[in-house]
Amino acid sequence: MIDPRNVLVLIRGNPHSPWRDETRSIESFEDGPSRIAITFATKYQAKPSKTYYFGRSRVAVCTPGRAVPIPPQHLLYVGGAPRQEAGLEVVQFNGPEGALCKVFWTDRAGVERSDLCGAEEVEIVPDATACSPRSAAVLQYFREIVEAKDADEDPIVSAYRTLDFVHPESALARYMAASPLEPHEAPAVRVVPFRSNLSQQKAIDQALTYSTSIIEGPPGTGKTETILNLIANIVVGDLGSVAVVSLSNTAVDNVREKLHEYGFGHIVAQLGNKNKREAFFAEQAAHHEAAAEFVQQAPAAPAPAYIAELGRRVQRLQAAERERAETRALLAEYELEQEHFERHRDHEASIDVDRLPSLRRPTSRILEFLAETAIESELDRRPGLLTKIRKLFKYGRMPDIDPDDVEVVLAFQSSYYQRRIAELRLRVAELDQELAGTHFDDLVEERQQRSLEAFAASVASRIAGDNRPVYTPDTLANPKSFRAFVRDYPVVLSTCHSIRRNIPAGYLFDYLIIDEASQVDLLNASLAMSVCRNLVIVGDRNQLAQISKVPEGTGPAPAPEYDYGEQSLLSSVRLLYGDDAPSTLLREHYRCHPTIIGFCNRAFYDGELIPYTSADGRVAPAMRVQPTVRGNHMRQHRGGGKSNQRELDVVLQEVLPVAPSGVGPDDIAFAAPYRQQITKAKTQLSDQIDTVDTVHRLQGRQKPMVVLTTVLSETWQGERGLRFVDDPRLINVAVSRAIDTFVLVTNFERLPKSQYVRDLIGYIEYQYPDEIIEPSNVVSVFDLLYRDYEERLAPLAARLDSTAQYRSEESIRVLLGDILDKPQYGHLRAKSQIFLKNLVPPDTVLTDEQAAFVRRTSSVDFVVYNVVTKLPLLVIEVDGFAWHENNPAQLRRDALKDSILEHIRLPLLRLRTTESGEEARIRDALATAESVYAGKLRD
Repeated sequence: MIDPRNVLVLIRGNPHSPWRDETRSIESFEDGPSRIAITFATKYQAKPSKTYYFGRSRVAVCTPGRAVPIPPQHLLYVGGAPRQEAGLEVVQFNGPEGALCKVFWTDRAGVERSDLCGAEEVEIVPDATACSPRSAAVLQYFREIVEAKDADEDPIVSAYRTLDFVHPESALARYMAASPLEPHEAPAVRVVPFRSNLSQQKAIDQALTYSTSIIEGPPGTGKTETILNLIANIVVGDLGSVAVVSLSNTAVDNVREKLHEYGFGHIVAQLGNKNKREAFFAEQAAHHEAAAEFVQQAPAAPAPAYIAELGRRVQRLQAAERERAETRALLAEYELEQEHFERHRDHEASIDVDRLPSLRRPTSRILEFLAETAIESELDRRPGLLTKIRKLFKYGRMPDIDPDDVEVVLAFQSSYYQRRIAELRLRVAELDQELAGTHFDDLVEERQQRSLEAFAASVASRIAGDNRPVYTPDTLANPKSFRAFVRDYPVVLSTCHSIRRNIPAGYLFDYLIIDEASQVDLLNASLAMSVCRNLVIVGDRNQLAQISKVPEGTGPAPAPEYDYGEQSLLSSVRLLYGDDAPSTLLREHYRCHPTIIGFCNRAFYDGELIPYTSADGRVAPAMRVQPTVRGNHMRQHRGGGKSNQRELDVVLQEVLPVAPSGVGPDDIAFAAPYRQQITKAKTQLSDQIDTVDTVHRLQGRQKPMVVLTTVLSETWQGERGLRFVDDPRLINVAVSRAIDTFVLVTNFERLPKSQYVRDLIGYIEYQYPDEIIEPSNVVSVFDLLYRDYEERLAPLAARLDSTAQYRSEESIRVLLGDILDKPQYGHLRAKSQIFLKNLVPPDTVLTDEQAAFVRRTSSVDFVVYNVVTKLPLLVIEVDGFAWHENNPAQLRRDALKDSILEHIRLPLLRLRTTESGEEARIRDALATAESVYAGKLRD
């Protein structure tokens, strides 16, 4: 018998398979001058062998064969599918039409079998963990955690045991090795069959350009539409297969429902758990019928160049639309700040500055005048003749105007607000006119419709229609049939831990989208990442994350990025790649009342969101604080948890009776941090409120009206609960569930030791000063005014003075900026050269000397304030030796300033240039200032 590993005999067959391997059944052959005699062994040993004669042109003899080794920790792929049978061997021959490989294996009966294929179909792939010690350490750490779990209770255990090989081209291999995220070429034309904006289009571009990308989707910013448009571009661009997964089936239901709504339901395979798979295969007849009808009705694909031109035109107009939304939001902020400013100076003497030429010029001139005169006053300089002439040409005549008089400054500031608001209103009107004249809405609809046609035409060209095969669960295990399956069903939905058992072993999706990634732990994430080449992570770091506990006895994580107890997939990848991570924040917000999303925007998104919603026609106020009567009403339950009956009474007696007109039980959600409170609430509120649940379970849902109770009281037990209740992600989720109305029910003291609840209350009080139950006498920082003022002041100060005093202030400015950039100070900002008068609340009783000092243009070097509530927390003064310590007159002014700040209970930190340790002193002062602020709330 000829050894098939040494000799390969190929006999020409039919036209579709020109060479047929007969080596397995050949006992011998004789190579004659004109023909070859081949003796075949019969299948049954009792029958004799037979000899056949073939012309030389019909036979090719390949010899000798070359064994191809399969090293340890490598996997053999044939035709893109892994082979893991027993006794695998590969022998390569030089065939008449190129290299051939014969793959040998042993079947379950112990019989050796073989397959013949082209050498290009054979690939020996190393396990990614064999190539990277870092990867091996990460996977070992994950496996230790999995093995410590209960296999009967956690499905992750059985799923993880199938992860015995990590393909080096997978997203998991890149993640564990921290490989660079290099860009690659993406299709030139984008389609947007679903609603789209500039941020979403940028997110799609990055997802198609990088092997791993992040889409940060805050509430109401169109995360689902972004995923749908990404899927459409993958299908239209013929970029391969795509799957969408998350921690639960519920999280991907929005994708399925939207595709069904637009008539693409027949391209979705929702596999997930066993019930989902069975339901999918049971409904194939309906899928086939829908597919056949879809193919018959599918439109012709529009010209790509036409879609591209539409895209360019729409994007130009969307830039104008975004500017209009930003300008409207800024206008609303200025109008509110002006209202507070005018409240601050209600009882001040009026100065008539309307006649001044400078106030008929752009607002930048007003700021320059204020900045220049402030610096001259601070340096105690009086302008000479040339300076006066320059000012005359720059600002116009200033008869009887004393720039050192704070009333003059306040009048100029008031005029600045008026002019700035007028400029913004004019710009909004210009953008309205620009967009109205372009038929913008029609153009957007045209682009979306043509994109839908391109998507439909692409789907119709790839699915089988009437000839669509009937797939079975076995399809999911067969690589060849699975490729046909994802051609007919290009969108696969599943859960992170189920995706591996829903596809053939070793299969890699071209794209995998992981939704709600802030809730996906690293074990589930790694299972999902193991089955894809390109990864798109969609989530929001500022919403509630997963709760993962590292089992006792587990070793430390190989690096902080892979810490199972601390990181979600989203936070892990961001920590791993830092600023190099291709990340897009979806900025355009379409859901909540602008005041509601305004809190989330300031508190959690650094002001990056752009509200496209309007307050017009909505109930006011959109947000309200309803405290209980004084007393400790929280109860600690023996079995764990907390509740507060008095807060429920307030909801029943004071909140629901004044709910906005037209808001019924189906429109209201009641939320609380604790399950015990929810248990109580369901028995008392269920007939008046449709949705009663914990904040965690409300994530991903929304209602016109949301009522949140904090439960806690000012006891030691209540203070222990602050860490849980005052979680920024919990507060963000709770507030952003409300579309039109948000009501906070809390204790009488309003949790002064909290940070985010306290900021929420302060924000509501700032937005609706006439609605608060107990008006505060603390004046706010005029954030917008001083932001604009500071931009003019800094370069001017550098030109006017280069002494050590201003260099020292600049160094403190840099240091203060570095400190406030840290996450724990994310709610704080600093402004420089704020007038003392703007920090003193109206009707404050001062001594004559103090009042005279405040009436001059006295300022402080820096004010640290809360960016959410606009309330000042800390004043910082920088004292140079020559200007302060060695100047008796300045020391008297400093003492007077100190006494005023002490009188209004605004903490002060003086930093002398002759001292050191500024960073530690600033941090200590900030901690003390926060405590003082909490004390003010208690008072």
